[in-house]
Amino acid sequence: MRFIVSFIAVTVLCSIGISAQDAQVKGLSVPDPATTFYNYNTQEENTYLVDIKAKNGGPDVVVTGINIYLCTYETYSSENASDPFTGAFDGNPMTITAGNTEDDIVVNITMEFDETTDIYQNCEDYTHVCVFVVATGETDESTNSKCIGFGTAPSQAGVKTCPPEATTAPTGDDANRSVAGLFVVMIGLIAAYFK
Repeated sequence: MRFIVSFIAVTVLCSIGISAQDAQVKGLSVPDPATTFYNYNTQEENTYLVDIKAKNGGPDVVVTGINIYLCTYETYSSENASDPFTGAFDGNPMTITAGNTEDDIVVNITMEFDETTDIYQNCEDYTHVCVFVVATGETDESTNSKCIGFGTAPSQAGVKTCPPEATTAPTGDDANRSVAGLFVVMIGLIAAYFK
């Protein structure tokens, strides 16, 4: 009797262990990094190619979303990511058979960041483009993302252009020096005029 109970417990645990879906992002690329742009206050139509594998031994993976983020680090996390850019991909939702990989899933994204976004305010901090795959029944999201850095090399994400640095009016001692300097120049001009 103890053997039968143990056998049933092991069988149930094994079933639970392999029943969870696990989408694994194996690749992220852009077709032409030299013509893929991330510009402030400009709407860009960007295309991404994503490779997704369904874990061996698990059930099929049902992909319901593919989101693109700009991130401040080479690994995706919600703490270092911008708001998501969501886009269309063929076959949404897409079912990937366990053990198989879908290569070059085309994801088209319309991107724009303006002065109301953190990307605009802290543009230089964003160094990578990351993909995050949303799958139904996912229990382990640690393999659902992949990131690539900005640049024009074949393995990079394209060209990012940040807004010019904001110029701020002088304050405190700098402001006092500016006023004093202007006063000295004006006195010099007046003295030269009356000479």
